[in-house]
Amino acid sequence: MPGHNIAEALGYTLDDIQNNEDLIERLKVFIFRITDTAAVHIVTEVYLDDLSGSHGYTTQGRWWQLIVEDAVFTCNTRYRATAYGNEMFSYLFVYLPGTHTQDVPFTFFNGDGTPPNLPGTIVYSAVAVPMQRYFTCFAQKGDPNRSSDLPEWPRYGDDVALLTFGVDAITLMSPDPTANERCDYWQSGAWQN
Repeated sequence: MPGHNIAEALGYTLDDIQNNEDLIERLKVFIFRITDTAAVHIVTEVYLDDLSGSHGYTTQGRWWQLIVEDAVFTCNTRYRATAYGNEMFSYLFVYLPGTHTQDVPFTFFNGDGTPPNLPGTIVYSAVAVPMQRYFTCFAQKGDPNRSSDLPEWPRYGDDVALLTFGVDAITLMSPDPTANERCDYWQSGAWQN
């Protein structure tokens, strides 16, 4: 049951990148033994040099955050979802700010908001309780859909569908936003050459 949060790398990345050369140098530190050619390819071809916002970033810092999110977190959830013939149940945690591990207090919610809360995270039972019910059904029976009063959680499948957990609702999203050329690139391992 792979899942990821909407802004996994927020807080893990510095906003000190000023230009493409900084991005390339950061990639060379971030990815052990990456070649100059591969780093340039990532910055110019995989993640386009376009700060208009049409690709999800308007600054080099946010551009770097997206690269880290894809390389470390989000594209790996797609890889796991597809590795078993698209038979997985996948989710996206969209409760803002959606940082890495922010879903953990919801997963282990105990009903009164006491630990394991993360500092600054308010856990809403309307999100936490359905998450726990899905996860428990999956752990017990291999299928999160054993609780009849929750929305159907489809397998990832050919529709590359996932369930989103947000403050307002549990919704179906298709296609998965990680079903993209950037994640295909990371999954290919081409950056290792």
